[in-house]
Amino acid sequence: MGEDTEITHVRSSSIGIMPLLDRPFERGKSIPKLIQYMACGLPVMASPVGINSSIVEEGSNGFLATSEQEWEEGLRRLIADPTMRRQLGAEGRLLDPLVGPEAAHIKEEFRVGPAIQPRPTSVGR
Repeated sequence: MGEDTEITHVRSSSIGIMPLLDRPFERGKSIPKLIQYMACGLPVMASPVGINSSIVEEGSNGFLATSEQEWEEGLRRLIADPTMRRQLGAEGRLLDPLVGPEAAHIKEEFRVGPAIQPRPTSVGR
């Protein structure tokens, strides 16, 4: 799949899903795909693998799932509630966990609508 096709598919989706096994390869793979989903305003449902558990704020910008039951419950909630999908997706667009050249490329490639803004942080942390 080419970049243009991938962007089109991500933008036309309703939910970004990332089921991953907890292995070294998957730990490195997690952040770019998650950022693609969030940059396109999608709510996310992901495995808590690698940095995913630091990026996904349960119930705020998406859901984390480790068991089959958690995946089923989270996806059912997202599918049944378009308002929740929009709210979680909008919150996810506010998150800016990446810095550096790779971050700029991913954000620019998948940007839709307003620019992604960094989330305010407390001074002195």
